[in-house]
Amino acid sequence: MIQRHPRGPTAIEDQHHDFDLVAAITAKRPAWMKSALCASNPDVNFFPDRGESLTPALTICGLCEVLIPCREWALSAPANDHGILGGMSANARQHARKNATKRKANAS
Repeated sequence: MIQRHPRGPTAIEDQHHDFDLVAAITAKRPAWMKSALCASNPDVNFFPDRGESLTPALTICGLCEVLIPCREWALSAPANDHGILGGMSANARQHARKNATKRKANAS
């Protein structure tokens, strides 16, 4: 049962324990994510649907003090290929990975 809880509305409480869902999801995230501007801009859509503007999210990313570590994290795994991360769209990250692979192959 989801109930209001002092830690927020995502806490799940049952007769045996309290469980903060947001805390559990974010527990494994890098420390720099706490400083990310996207976290303090909930009204900006960082996961726009096809055809929706990317500009609001990209603008926030461009102003963010953790843009570089965010981009490195976003490029580190194909699992991060949804939404605006590190100031790049999913397509831009996919292309950047392909280009990096080509550069490595050409350097060999």
